[in-house]
Amino acid sequence: MKQKLLLSCVLLLSAGTIGAQKQYDDGQAEAALATQAQAAQARAQQEGSSTFQVSYKRPRGVFYCPYYTKDDATGVWAYYAPWLHSTPYQNVTFVNTSTGATAFDWRVTVLKNLDEETITSSDTDFTVPYSLRISDSIPTLTATGAPDTTATYFMGGYNKSLQYVPSTMWTYPNWKYATSETYKVRHMWESSKYYASKTDRTGTASGSSFYYTLDTQYAASGSSKAYTFGRNTAGYDYSGVAFEKPAHPYLINHVGVKYQKLKWTRNANALIKAEIYELKNIPAYSDTQAVTPTLVRRIATGMVTIDSINTAASGMLSILMKDDDGNTPEINTDILVVVSGYNNDAISDFTLLCSSDKVDEGYGELGYLGITQSDGTVNLVGVNNTVGTNFYTAPSIFIETERPWLTFRSGIEPEGHDFLTTGEVYDLELFSSMPSTSWTITTSAVSSSPQGKAATAKVDLPSWLSITLREETGSELGYSTHAVLDAQALPAGEPMREATLRFAFPGAYLDYHITQGMSTAVTTISRDSEHDGAVYNMLGQKVSPNAKGLLIKNGKKTYVK
Repeated sequence: MKQKLLLSCVLLLSAGTIGAQKQYDDGQAEAALATQAQAAQARAQQEGSSTFQVSYKRPRGVFYCPYYTKDDATGVWAYYAPWLHSTPYQNVTFVNTSTGATAFDWRVTVLKNLDEETITSSDTDFTVPYSLRISDSIPTLTATGAPDTTATYFMGGYNKSLQYVPSTMWTYPNWKYATSETYKVRHMWESSKYYASKTDRTGTASGSSFYYTLDTQYAASGSSKAYTFGRNTAGYDYSGVAFEKPAHPYLINHVGVKYQKLKWTRNANALIKAEIYELKNIPAYSDTQAVTPTLVRRIATGMVTIDSINTAASGMLSILMKDDDGNTPEINTDILVVVSGYNNDAISDFTLLCSSDKVDEGYGELGYLGITQSDGTVNLVGVNNTVGTNFYTAPSIFIETERPWLTFRSGIEPEGHDFLTTGEVYDLELFSSMPSTSWTITTSAVSSSPQGKAATAKVDLPSWLSITLREETGSELGYSTHAVLDAQALPAGEPMREATLRFAFPGAYLDYHITQGMSTAVTTISRDSEHDGAVYNMLGQKVSPNAKGLLIKNGKKTYVK
């Protein structure tokens, strides 16, 4: 088997578990990854119109949903053009990866404030405010290149009639909302890599997913056909897929392993294990060597026992995931999902699906393989430059996510609230996917002395504020909750005070900034300051442009974290 520079990421193997040592690099790979797409675009523009191409990439933390399983365990392709799954009531940014373009025209029609609304933009990237909807539109991007040529792109794929159709955005919290009148959806599987029939994500019509196992003759010759996603002669027993840090947290309920020709033929059970690890970052693709990830800690684990399967049909193994405390893991970092145990003597045949999508969307090396060494350590290595050449792909390891939300009832974030100095009761209306009994409320309280010196203390709640949560309505679609805020009168000699409240539950949080006495403090600022470019605090004192907290810039109130 041809392997180029199998870099060692030393991991301790204990009872079949990868134990990650804390390892850190100098951050150069992370910085390179963050600018990869932009640098490629800049180079292409310098090269001229011969490189003109229009495209954009999957938004950060928004994953493809190409496959689901039904109540009878039957697996079904969700779409030939797969859904995308995002958190509702959050802005989603589509990053432009076009080359050789001089102007852009973005356009999308989405549900906003219960009405269809068309949003347009000429910016390089495009931010879309998605709300709660089972199927919403994704953008169409039209780019102009020199001399006066145009091209249009939307993320999509071919349908059963071989028509190229757009993907759709799914913003419901989890899979249960996909249930129809004739069947129940058990799991909706998501991937950071593109799996779809008949096409890849650029619209090229070709088969874009295959099953392969390693054959001895291919291993000996180093052939690119030696794809090791399953039972093999090379000793690989770990397959992994990386998922980049999301723009908003989410939960992982299950890990799915899409297999082909799984045969259990021995009088012994075989355990398939799934583990989720936090990554320092996802290594960028390398043109010369296979990369290794830096694992920080294990987040969650799960197992499934193969004890009665003997079938040539393909299917999906569903593995329930829990953290060390028995809770559903919350994800807010780069992760690597690792599956092991398929290279077991009790299993005679086990093959994973693999994606042939060779597009690097700028998130780095997503597919990994692992092999246990004679000393018990494990090398995890990127698929690129390990199997074949420039094989940008990943094994069929999926996640089932839940994307809770917590937002203001109107769906539009207010600036906050300034309480009367004499005290006031204010009713803040919130909308969420979880009842308020599951919430926690914390804050960083800030108070200002008469001399203008700020003092900050972490407390459960400011001593001058009480909060009562009252559920108004609740259903599977969401909960309407009133947070009744009761502020005491501002003490004599204290010009103003403020705090940032954080309402939170696993997978979601919402910050709300409150002040008291702000209106009085603002009057101390001269009208001439409205356009002098200086920055002032709420006492009317000029402060550094890098100051934090509630500030006045060009006569306007601004809260800087």
